[in-house]
Amino acid sequence: MNRIKDKNIRVITSLLLTKIGGDIYLYHVSRWNSVYLKFRDEGMKSIRIGDHTGREKYKYKWNLEIDGSRRIEFDRGVERFYYGESDIDALIKEVQKYRKELHESRKITSGFLAKIRATL
Repeated sequence: MNRIKDKNIRVITSLLLTKIGGDIYLYHVSRWNSVYLKFRDEGMKSIRIGDHTGREKYKYKWNLEIDGSRRIEFDRGVERFYYGESDIDALIKEVQKYRKELHESRKITSGFLAKIRATL
């Protein structure tokens, strides 16, 4: 965490790691005041925290831009969520909700597949 230059981004990163918990970890700290968090569960994608917009060629599902605003964009068939610094609680809730929905859908799918296998 000491590698994160901006104190505000360091505090936000620590808060997200603590509040989201579980399978999230600090993946990368860039030279340009961006921090990247990943989930061990690849279905959760990753979170980008920064004081500027990210590079166009890279796309993250979850984005916290310090001076940004809350919005959703659709890109290449993927929903991408953007939050400003004042929306941290909303980001945490959405990530937790998404995690729960992802796990529930996997349970349903695995149960359905087990029933199909049983009939074969």
